[in-house]
Amino acid sequence: MSSTSNSGLGKGIVIVAAKRTAFGTMQGALKGITANDLAVHAAKAALAQSGLSGADIDHVIVGNVLQSSADAIYCSRHVGLKAGVPIEVPAVTVNRLCGSGFEALIQGAHRLLLGEASAVLVGGTENMTQAPHIIRGGREGFAFGKSPAIEDSLWSCLTDSYCNAPMAVTAENLATKYGITREQCDQYAITSQKRWAEANAAGAFKDEIAAIDLPGKKKARRPSPSRPTSTRARSRRWSRSPSSRPSSRRTASSRPATRAASATAPPCSC
Repeated sequence: MSSTSNSGLGKGIVIVAAKRTAFGTMQGALKGITANDLAVHAAKAALAQSGLSGADIDHVIVGNVLQSSADAIYCSRHVGLKAGVPIEVPAVTVNRLCGSGFEALIQGAHRLLLGEASAVLVGGTENMTQAPHIIRGGREGFAFGKSPAIEDSLWSCLTDSYCNAPMAVTAENLATKYGITREQCDQYAITSQKRWAEANAAGAFKDEIAAIDLPGKKKARRPSPSRPTSTRARSRRWSRSPSSRPSSRRTASSRPATRAASATAPPCSC
């Protein structure tokens, strides 16, 4: 990012580059690449596009929700170091659930406006396919002859234990509150997919995607998972309801399908 004055909060901020990986699906082509390494790939591409070097970066901020690899707690630190940012440069990982990538961008802007940095590497990354299965209580041992319960951390984290409500139910509640129908959701999903297909055919995503070489496969460069786009009836046939409600609005055809992806952008101030 870049600013146009030196008057503190009067600075303008510019995103000098932005790169992302292709979107992956559950158990898809990117399943073997950790969220950290997806972010490293995007970060290197963004720095190369910007003309900045790692030495020009004053702070690294990465959003990450589900810590799904052994080194996940070091996410922003490893992203910075592997992208060529000097070891002296601080890094922080943030979690604002689905808004974590945006939160990283906002926190980067804060540092620029406050004069704490002149260039910040920010981004967001996830690989939910790698979410582990957990055996809780293992440090205490298990009773003889009783098999321990195995918890799917990806499934369990989708329900907020404070209010005992899944994320999908929140969407259903909002649809009820604002009078959004299943037909409207289906039509919006189809319209969105058609717009994506047209933009993809026109090459609109080529510059923003940093393709990943996969052993024995073509480069992972698909902008978004494709879905049925013709009619609402086809969309319904393809869909499955994600909640127990018989009148569910959200279905597999009208919700995001991304399970692995990363995007980074180095903002600067001047």
